[in-house]
Amino acid sequence: MNVISVGSQILFSAGDSPLDGINVILKGIFDRIIAVFLLFILALPMAIIVILIKSTSQGKVFYKQKRIGLGRQEFEIIKFRTMKENNEKEDEPKWTSVMTQDAPP
Repeated sequence: MNVISVGSQILFSAGDSPLDGINVILKGIFDRIIAVFLLFILALPMAIIVILIKSTSQGKVFYKQKRIGLGRQEFEIIKFRTMKENNEKEDEPKWTSVMTQDAPP
């Protein structure tokens, strides 16, 4: 971890990885083993969520969304759908908004 002073502020940078060589490979293996273990543990709650979504609304269970990650790389995230399908009336997604008394309908 690097410590950088900017004026009177102290910034901490975690950009440098302390892992190198075989440790990078071992961490990758460890991460995958933990991911499979957690997927096994969470399979039942995820199955219940799928049943609840399908029983309360029609449409797909999962929602895909494009996001921007590290290095401005675009990636697609898949998550459980929590809104009605095709809730957005226009072609483009928009931020949710709160209607106030002052705002016209």
